Parts: sequence; C-alpha cells; structure tokens
Amino acid sequence: MSVAMISPSAGYRRDRPRRAGYQVRPVVGVLADGTPFYAPIGEVIADDSRVACHLCGRWLRSVTAHLKAHGWSKDDYCVAFGLERGQPLEGPETRKLRAAALASRLVFDPAI
Repeated sequence: MSVAMISPSAGYRRDRPRRAGYQVRPVVGVLADGTPFYAPIGEVIADDSRVACHLCGRWLRSVTAHLKAHGWSKDDYCVAFGLERGQPLEGPETRKLRAAALASRLVFDPAI
C-alpha cells in the first residue's frame, strides 16, 4: 500500500466536539498527494509525555495507536514523513512507563 493511495481522513471523525485543552498545530506543509501535515518532515515533536501527530496536529501519548484513526500504518507514516522505522512515536515519559510495566511483568512471568 503506497502512501499516495491512502485517504488522510479515512476513519477520522471531524464532527467530534473539541475537548478543553485541545490544540491543533498550524499546517506546516502539504505532501505530494495533497495531504496537509502539521509537524516538520523528519522530526517527531514531543514534550514530556505527548507527541504531535503529523496528520492532524493533535497531541497524543502514542501516535502509533492513533494512526488507525487515519487509516495509516506506522510504516507508511514513517516513509511519508521521513522518520526512521525504529523511531518511537510516543513521548519519553510514556516510553519509561511502558518499560517499567514490561520489567515488572518479566519478574512475574518469565515466559514473556
């Protein structure tokens, strides 16, 4: 599946009411297929616990989990926005929490 064939709004509802504190970043540019993006190509914009989605500009704990809302896969997202395949798409604090949860699971379930 190529990035050019994916609709940027597939499965994404824009009719939802906006929550308090919800901020969308301004459009930075447009991909070759006409899809606008909200973060610089080649960069993951993150604060302590959240990351900005290139496709909609929302701040999320994990962009990887959010990509289903747009109908994109992580590989297509990384190719379209010039990111490394292994680059984390979640904030540093979220990665630490996930690592701690996995470490505690390893203690009790060595089969993991």
